[in-house]
Amino acid sequence: MVDNAPVATGRKATERDAVLTWVAAGRRVDFHSLRMVFGTWLAVSGAHPRVAMELMRHSDLKLTMKIYTDAAQLPLVASVAGLPSFEVRGSETAPQRVAIRKAANC
Repeated sequence: MVDNAPVATGRKATERDAVLTWVAAGRRVDFHSLRMVFGTWLAVSGAHPRVAMELMRHSDLKLTMKIYTDAAQLPLVASVAGLPSFEVRGSETAPQRVAIRKAANC
């Protein structure tokens, strides 16, 4: 509960519980923003998109990946950095070729 927040009763309490609206630091937090955080965290953690779709109980993968995943939070640079090297064979120095041959024979 937020300090100094009015306590709602009756219908207002039900509406407050249903909407889950909380205002803090000028930002609105509601049910859908919490779902977006959940979807984004699943994506960042490496969960398969189909798993995220099922956990969020969506019927369409596009809804999960386009609406409920914040692309600005995804580790795009780290994902590209994790790709294999695309160096052309033959451009290695002699010591590198020896190391490659040794590694291939292991």
